[in-house]
This record gives sequence, C-alpha cells and structure tokens, in this order.
Amino acid sequence: MKKNVIFLILLIVSVLMVFASCGSNDEADATNAPQASTPTASATKDPSSEATPTPAAGKYKVMVVDNNGQPISGALIQLCLDETCNPARTDKDGVAYFNVADANYKVSFLTLPEGYSYTGEDTNFYFEAGSYELTITLNKVAE
Repeated sequence: MKKNVIFLILLIVSVLMVFASCGSNDEADATNAPQASTPTASATKDPSSEATPTPAAGKYKVMVVDNNGQPISGALIQLCLDETCNPARTDKDGVAYFNVADANYKVSFLTLPEGYSYTGEDTNFYFEAGSYELTITLNKVAE
C-alpha cells in the first residue's frame, strides 16, 4: 500500500512538471536553447505518403537533425497550445508527427537524446505562418 502511495505521488509530480514546462516563458540559458532552421524540401517529405499533408488534415511535422543534417531519433518533444501539450518521440528518421487542429503551436524539448545539446537564445520553437513543418538542429557533443 505504501509503495502505491509513493508511486502515485511521483506520478502526479511528474505530470505537474510536464504541464509546468509546457507553459513556461522563462528565459533560457544561452547554452541550452535549440536552433531552428527553415525546413528544406528533402527534410519535409512525409515518408509514409506521397501526398503532402494539407492544413485541413491538421498534420504537423517536426524534424530533429544534427548540425550535419543527419536525423536524430529518440528526441522527446512536445507540441503545446496554451496549457495543452502533446508529447512525441522522434522516429528513426528524426521525425515526430502531430495530428491536431490548426493553431499557433509551440514546440519544445522534454528530453534530448544522449550525446546532443543545443545552443541559442530560446528553447521554444514556432511554426512559420502557413507552415506545418519545422526542422530543429541539435549539436552533437564531442566524445
């Protein structure tokens, strides 16, 4: 019984931390913020479909790559609108898809894959007006 209570408390604290980070507008340390880049045609093709998703489909695509343009799998990101966040992990192609209604979403990292960091002034990314695709570049940590 005591283990169940402890587990429940830890679960509640974890969920509250996720929600708190979703709505955070705190300024980030300049050594910990990702850099977004404009997606290229090759980086924005949906590998599961020949057709490009339409805005009506509400399909948002976030691609995470390293500074050499190689996809990074396992990055845990979230897509947020106000206080509602949808987490996803990038696949082997470095891509996470979100099927949500059309809106001005904020993208941020929950965790980075081991061996990667990011630099810049902001830890939040936004889709450009009319865009449903976003590419974020991470730096590979020297081993």
